Amino acid sequence: MCRFSSEEELGQRRCDPCYAKAAGIFLLRTADSGAPNLRPNRDSLASSGQALSRRLARRWTSPGLVNSPVLVRLGIGLAFLLAIAFALAITAAAVGPYTIPPSHIVDILAEWLGAGESSASDTERAIVGTIRLPRIILALTVGAALGVAGAVMQGLFRNPMADPGIIGVSTGGALGAVIAIATGAQAVVALALPAMSFAGATATLVLVYFVASIGGRFSMAALLLAGVAISAFIAAIISAIILFTSNLQAQREMLFWLAGGLSASTWTDVRIALPIILFGVATAIVLARDLNLLMVSEEEARSLGVRVGLTRNT
Repeated sequence: MCRFSSEEELGQRRCDPCYAKAAGIFLLRTADSGAPNLRPNRDSLASSGQALSRRLARRWTSPGLVNSPVLVRLGIGLAFLLAIAFALAITAAAVGPYTIPPSHIVDILAEWLGAGESSASDTERAIVGTIRLPRIILALTVGAALGVAGAVMQGLFRNPMADPGIIGVSTGGALGAVIAIATGAQAVVALALPAMSFAGATATLVLVYFVASIGGRFSMAALLLAGVAISAFIAAIISAIILFTSNLQAQREMLFWLAGGLSASTWTDVRIALPIILFGVATAIVLARDLNLLMVSEEEARSLGVRVGLTRNT
């Protein structure tokens, strides 16, 4: 447990959960010191919290933090993960029914970047550029989006085990995709599958919020329970659709899609998904500070100027 005896000591300690909680306690302590029987009102406490958070934000962005051991470890870990992702991407582009040497993959990428000429054949260029590269890029971006969504859910629910499907959004999107495949809509309209998947996820989210708000009182526990219940119900509907679909080809497509298959992905899918994913990641980065404070508690977050309702709904 972290203890702080003064504002200077509070500024020197930067462990986030302890810092956020201690900041709220310190504000209450200092506000009460001049008037033992007088509690500060919410506006003054919020303004004091905002001032303190701005002050510590300047400390966090000071040049001395560049050499911080935490940032050094973070940079090393990020570089290591990027190297692994690049190696896996090269392997995925090389392996398949038509095997391509990894050196040719690197040459093709270097040629596209204007760093030289490739010795790869036209067939290898076509396979990499038309078939395999869109799948790899889409897999990387979707995986990154799921990771960011999981981090947001963990901050929102203050639970390190939370995941994007905890409130039924993933299951709702899967239901929309399954309906698009079962009805043949994806064969008629190119964007039917992603559009119906997005509509299913959005409708599920609205339904979960509605159920959690019944009675006029909203809580994260109610949201969690509503999400689990509705997710289980939607999963049963998906199983029923797959079971009673007479078209075997449609059944295979449903199962393959639910398993995360990307074999049919093209550059069109990348152009559709990439802007949406980048927008979501940027929004999560903007809300990162507020989510970190929410992981302590809503009261401490409010005392530091966080708009809890707006952050939660966003």
